Amino acid sequence: MGYLQAVTPFLVAAIAVSCAKRERPEAPRVETDNDRDHRLTEGIMTWEEAVPFRKCEKDSDCVYVKNGCCDCGNGGRNMVVNKDMVEAYVKANPCPGPSICTMMGRTPPCGSGVITCREGLCQYRETKQRYDDRTRQPKYPNGVVPDAELIPYRHCMADSDCVYVNNLCCNCATIGKEISLHRDRVQAFHNDYSCEEMGMFECPDIDRDPPCGSGKNLCKDGLCTYVMPELTPPK
Repeated sequence: MGYLQAVTPFLVAAIAVSCAKRERPEAPRVETDNDRDHRLTEGIMTWEEAVPFRKCEKDSDCVYVKNGCCDCGNGGRNMVVNKDMVEAYVKANPCPGPSICTMMGRTPPCGSGVITCREGLCQYRETKQRYDDRTRQPKYPNGVVPDAELIPYRHCMADSDCVYVNNLCCNCATIGKEISLHRDRVQAFHNDYSCEEMGMFECPDIDRDPPCGSGKNLCKDGLCTYVMPELTPPK
């Protein structure tokens, strides 16, 4: 009994400390930037995951939908699906919980891009901005795509890969420009750029001698290059 009498005070103290630790409320967790970024991007479906909802036969089959808890200007993403699959898409891609969406405006607005049906799937492409955000000057003067943006369409291995293409809204006799692109990338170029997106351009009805496209299409240093024909001086 002497031993128990001596040990009991220590046991009581240990139990009291243990209970105090269990009953002490935990401090609230402070949300970090990473937590907030995750919450802003909750409920987002990748283009690959959305394939079952994107199948189509024509452009009019496709409609724009929000992808995520927030819209595309506040943490969400763009998405297009078949109009008959919108309800199924929403059910398959619910917002998992309360979201913190910023209320930022966006230029151009969400959903104002180009919606098409390509290769059996609904596709979405942002509209090219007509003006530079910093200078407010036309981004594509005269409807001509800058050389730097043409490079992805110019990669080649042989001269036979390259074909003449007009850049873009007017022909070379007026304000247009002669370019050479890989033959397999011409359609992609026209899908990615259009006069309708760049603005209206008045193209004078003028012919040129020699005609536009009468030069050579060469593959130089791995890029399709257009070489203008030599002009014969008048006699």
